[in-house]
Amino acid sequence: MRSAAKLTYGGVARALKFTDKPPRSEQAESMLEGLKVLYELAMLHRSQRLRRGALDFELPEVKMVLDPKTGAPIGVEKRSEDPGVFECQVHAIRGAFPVGPGSGHVVRVAV
Repeated sequence: MRSAAKLTYGGVARALKFTDKPPRSEQAESMLEGLKVLYELAMLHRSQRLRRGALDFELPEVKMVLDPKTGAPIGVEKRSEDPGVFECQVHAIRGAFPVGPGSGHVVRVAV
C-alpha cells in the first residue's frame, strides 16, 4: 500500500476546527480543502444511511492512559473528537474520492 499521508482522528479534527486539544497536524492542514469536501460528502452519506434505517449507537470512544515510564494502563479517558471524522473514514473506505485537481485520491483513512 502506498500512502500519501498518515492522518489521525485528532489531527483531522483539529484541522477541521472541531477541537483544539490534539496536536496540530501539518499534513492534515495541508490537505484541508480536500478534507472539507470529504467531510461534506461523509455527512451527506451519513444522512442517506440513517434515512435508509442504519443504526447509530453514538457510543463514546475511549482511550487508555498509559504510565509513561512503565507503559502500564493507569486510566481511561473519553475521546472527544467529532463523530464527523469517523464518518469521513467510513466514507473514504467505501472508495476513492478526488481531493483536488492533480492531487491524487483518498483511498483509505487509517488511524
